[in-house]
Amino acid sequence: MTLNPSSSTPVAPPPKKGGPLLWIAGGCGCLVVLCLFVAAAGWWYVSTNKDIQEALNGTPTPLPIPTALVLPTTPPVAIPTIGTTGQATPPRITPRTTPSPVPAGRATPAIGLTIPAIRIPTLSAGTPAAGNAGGFGKVQFAVGVLDDEKPVDVLDAFPQGTTIIYAVWPYNKMQDGQIWRREWQLNGKTQTDLVKESAWPGGSDGIWWVSIYNKDGVSAGDWSLNLYVDNKLQQTARFRVDAAPSGQPNFTPIVFSENRDAKDKPASPLPADNPVLDSGVMQIHAFFNGIAVPKGTKFTTQWFYNGKADTDEASYSWDGPPTDSYWLRYYRTNNTELPAGVYEVKIKIGTRLVKVASVTVQ
Repeated sequence: MTLNPSSSTPVAPPPKKGGPLLWIAGGCGCLVVLCLFVAAAGWWYVSTNKDIQEALNGTPTPLPIPTALVLPTTPPVAIPTIGTTGQATPPRITPRTTPSPVPAGRATPAIGLTIPAIRIPTLSAGTPAAGNAGGFGKVQFAVGVLDDEKPVDVLDAFPQGTTIIYAVWPYNKMQDGQIWRREWQLNGKTQTDLVKESAWPGGSDGIWWVSIYNKDGVSAGDWSLNLYVDNKLQQTARFRVDAAPSGQPNFTPIVFSENRDAKDKPASPLPADNPVLDSGVMQIHAFFNGIAVPKGTKFTTQWFYNGKADTDEASYSWDGPPTDSYWLRYYRTNNTELPAGVYEVKIKIGTRLVKVASVTVQ
């Protein structure tokens, strides 16, 4: 209490305006208003923002799909192939029981069978005999026949042990149904089991062939082939099979097979009258045995394709018993299928041709 200057009576002090409680209450009210304003502004923002609504509602906004990265491709590299020169593997010795060797110089008997010929038209033709409607041309004897019309390795003399010999000739102006005959003679004597007469089936012009064969080798001696049309002699041709020199080393007839078995024998030996392999083969084996071949005897082998040398002449030394078994293998150095054609092998002892044989790949 203060004293009033004009009176000595005490005067109560005037009440104060406001106080701490009033300020606190005012501040809280302002804060409430501010919060309401912020909430209203936030509600308006959310309601007008589509992305936020989708997020709240659980619908994701799809992300852009990245473009696939294209890597540069590397061009293929050509791998060079190995040359296709033919190659023969060295002969192998296999210990096995061999059949008794044929004595050197013995002529094996001939068998009266021939292979039916296949006619392929050709421009080449023979000259018919005078007064005949049709005729045969010159006969050639060969180790093989290519495409049923071309003789391969034409010879006048064959070594003993040759299992098949082909006779090939042209013809023209023939007529189907004409009677023709072929007869084989050995040393001037007709081999009656080799005479055959039939109606001509080959058409007017072309190439014809027949063969004489024996799995033990065509008999040694002088051979001739007579051809008749309508019972008139058209052609006579001759060849010989040379007997192996007495007392000289030799080899048995060659047997062909695509593969060899576990004992180094022919897996499926080809018959002498039809030495043909189907297409797709990758190798050829040639099998033979020795006949009185002394150890250390030098011999050579060489392979031919369609009449032309396909390998170099390879030299070997006989290092087994006199009648041991050998095999030769022919293949391509790039291990591919053998092309169709006639494959021929020749074996020499010194300079003497002791064996020759061919096999055809269709």
